[in-house]
Amino acid sequence: MEIYELVEQVLDAQSKAILAIIKSHDVAIKYPIRVGELVKRTRRDMGLNMDEFSKLFENGTDKASLTRWECSVYSLSPTNLKRFSEISGIPLDDLKQLQEIEKATDGNQ
Repeated sequence: MEIYELVEQVLDAQSKAILAIIKSHDVAIKYPIRVGELVKRTRRDMGLNMDEFSKLFENGTDKASLTRWECSVYSLSPTNLKRFSEISGIPLDDLKQLQEIEKATDGNQ
């Protein structure tokens, strides 16, 4: 059990909200780049071009969608975010928190 989970068990609602902000900050420090940049770096680290990498995702992901993700024009759907977590090894909860931070700061779709 993570330390955050232990602490949450004894906190009131206001303190839980503060803890959520701290956790988000920790994730942002751990991954100081956008999800789109993580997608691009993972693809490049794997030595795949955009067409090859897009085929690793479900629902007919194409090069255009991948470009939008890499440029942070659009966020990954929950299904594709989960798949990216599996491909990259980045915990799904971390990716979800990063997307939430991005949405809160710039209204990313």
